[in-house]
Amino acid sequence: MARVRSEVSKDVASPYDFRSLQKGLLNYISSLKSLIITVPRDVLGENFLPLYRRIGGLEPLVLRATDTNQLLRYLEAADDAFVELVNALFRAGVISSGRTPQIKG
Repeated sequence: MARVRSEVSKDVASPYDFRSLQKGLLNYISSLKSLIITVPRDVLGENFLPLYRRIGGLEPLVLRATDTNQLLRYLEAADDAFVELVNALFRAGVISSGRTPQIKG
């Protein structure tokens, strides 16, 4: 995520740079989808399907993007979905604050 964000600029020097940024964002979205499917559905409850669709719906948008401003909007949307996922995992007790290591088996 940080690498994609650091590469995003409003002044992309070439179509290759734009494609590189687009590919990085697609990889980020793919990673989010992989993460969400590893979480048991009962942990996310009714939020699972809308969140998965929201993340998956970004892929065609990124592929149709024509400028970096669009990529920035889609990156923000992906970040928002990631934050929502992490918050849901935190509320469900799957992850903790990190202060006290806890292993749940």
